[in-house]
Amino acid sequence: MLPDRLRTVLVAVDFSEAAGEAVALGGLLASAGSAALVALHAEPVDLPPYFTVQQIASFERAHQEAHREAEAFLRAFVAARTAWDADVRIREERPAEAILQAAVDADLVLMGTHGRRGPSRWWMGSVAERVVRGCDRPVLVVPERGVAAAPLEVFSHVLLIGSEGQATGPALSWVARLIEPLGGTVIDGGEARTCDVAAFRSASMVAAVLPPAVETPRVPDLGVLLRECQRPALFVRT
Repeated sequence: MLPDRLRTVLVAVDFSEAAGEAVALGGLLASAGSAALVALHAEPVDLPPYFTVQQIASFERAHQEAHREAEAFLRAFVAARTAWDADVRIREERPAEAILQAAVDADLVLMGTHGRRGPSRWWMGSVAERVVRGCDRPVLVVPERGVAAAPLEVFSHVLLIGSEGQATGPALSWVARLIEPLGGTVIDGGEARTCDVAAFRSASMVAAVLPPAVETPRVPDLGVLLRECQRPALFVRT
């Protein structure tokens, strides 16, 4: 689903270098569109079933203090990477579920990935893959590659591609509006299976058009190209 403009930008944070780069890019996009920036960290907290009443009470006290410390750490982590004010949120849930739930109120989702899951799973980690598969909002996945040093360059040359049978026109217009305030340009690269790998490597970002479905389409060429280019990838559903 493509929003008419950015009102809320959601960044998922796991405190990795890639997440820091996603925060920097999210801050740029939010500030350019005068949008709200939300930083979300999610991690489940499991209470052992054998705890006594006294142990549960002690756990709750320690847990409340840990929650405050985590919130403060998240606030400092975000502030070190963007000057745009952010609403920081800690959720005690599994990351993918928490991100998808929060994405309902967002216009764009950003997240980092370590890319250490092996070539058969593209270059994204399992959480990022689950979010891309299940989210109907645009999702920008940022690999760990040092883009935070010059975040504006990420938006300088965006290559938009479509999976087989997908019209790129609406997505092309939306991506162009997204990056225009940052001085970037977007080029329509056609279908993924016909896109030149060299064009991927020369692009600063790849925008991939996906169909309006909860599952990522079976486009093996797209997966191969994304693994090889190692660029930030914006997944857009039309």
